[in-house]
Amino acid sequence: MLKYLLISTSIVLNIVLVIFFLQTDDNVTNVYTNTVDGTPKYEQRIEMPNGDTIERILIDGALTKESVYFSDGRKKEVRNYKDNQKHGDWVTYYQNNDTINKQRKKQYSNYKNGSLLELVDYRYEGSIRKLSVPMQYTDNSQMITNYYSNGQIESMGKVRFSKDGKKSRYGTWIWYNDQGFVTKERLFD
Repeated sequence: MLKYLLISTSIVLNIVLVIFFLQTDDNVTNVYTNTVDGTPKYEQRIEMPNGDTIERILIDGALTKESVYFSDGRKKEVRNYKDNQKHGDWVTYYQNNDTINKQRKKQYSNYKNGSLLELVDYRYEGSIRKLSVPMQYTDNSQMITNYYSNGQIESMGKVRFSKDGKKSRYGTWIWYNDQGFVTKERLFD
């Protein structure tokens, strides 16, 4: 009996907290609650002038997830965080009216504690356009592989980023035809 009383009281208090702490501006909604273990949870929903919607979740003051939706309600982006740093999957979607494949990926990236592990760009029809993977032991260079729409490798090589964000090729780059045969090799400084 005491167990049911505690559960009922907890539910009622959560409902009261949600109603009491629900704050609404014309385009912003904030909800303050607690997770099951009692950790403070803050949810924010922002309706942008262009019709897109952003939803954010913070747990114990740290941003854990952001979701962005197109004006029609379909997902536009999903971003995950840990300790306020990029962590886990980040996905961007094409805006489309396809009833079969409503969520066509445009870009997928994976992070660990703020560091990029991989980045994949997709064509609209779903094939991979480009794969970027950071080089081990360096923060400013990546191995890039570009693909033809038939899945064959188009080119591959390394790029480095300068302090001002400019990208330049270095090392050996190899280009292929759409059948997979090497057509050109070039060494960059």
